[in-house]
Amino acid sequence: MSDPGLYRTKDELEEWKKRDPLLTARTRLEGLRVSTTEFDAIEEDVRVEIEDAVKFADDSPILDFERLNDFTYTE
Repeated sequence: MSDPGLYRTKDELEEWKKRDPLLTARTRLEGLRVSTTEFDAIEEDVRVEIEDAVKFADDSPILDFERLNDFTYTE
């Protein structure tokens, strides 16, 4: 967590936790009668996709500093 409690009160933090997009999405899907099994399968698919993306990033070569702006700005 980037804010270890120095800038927000515990009450404010708890209010924002209630608005967590992952929790609200799950509640909405449950309202649409998506089963727990289906939701768990979706979560697993996402977990695998994230792991694959992290592995790809870890296995990719580090670009030379001179190429830093090649993918930052456009003409």
